[in-house]
Amino acid sequence: GASEKKIKGYNECFRDSVRIFPMSEKRLVPDFYHIILHILILTNMLSIKDTFTENFADVPADSYYFNAIGSAKAAGIASGDGQNFMPKSTITRQDLITLAYRAFLAKGYITETQDMTSLDIFVDKDSISTYAKTAMTSMVKAGIIKGSENKVNPLGNATRAEVAVMCAKLLELIK
Repeated sequence: GASEKKIKGYNECFRDSVRIFPMSEKRLVPDFYHIILHILILTNMLSIKDTFTENFADVPADSYYFNAIGSAKAAGIASGDGQNFMPKSTITRQDLITLAYRAFLAKGYITETQDMTSLDIFVDKDSISTYAKTAMTSMVKAGIIKGSENKVNPLGNATRAEVAVMCAKLLELIK
């Protein structure tokens, strides 16, 4: 069904490195995992392996995500707050979309649009932070983001399901 398709999309994103398997509701991964998961998906999906000499201060050198986050920082995809990435924080929908947008823009799979009219269908468009507006409008125009009930919920935390759906849609761009 639909959940198997999402998991297949996750697994395809990771190719031969890490696999995500179906989980029961009782074994949910903590929310902080989403930001790390998203960086791992993006760096694996797009083969982002930029050389870096420095990483964010709060990303331990012995962490399994050290190279992925360092590469994303060097590529200009992840900026954190300048010094810290906050890998144990939740990730908002607008931040999830902005990370994906920067990665896919850098690789030429998506184009930037400054025409913000594609956001007009969302009643909560004014909640989108300034730094995320171009990313949000470009991803809506590309059909990656659809929203729900005339909302895009930019400040809500991204769920695993939303990461999986976005991953599946992004995979279609690179096929």
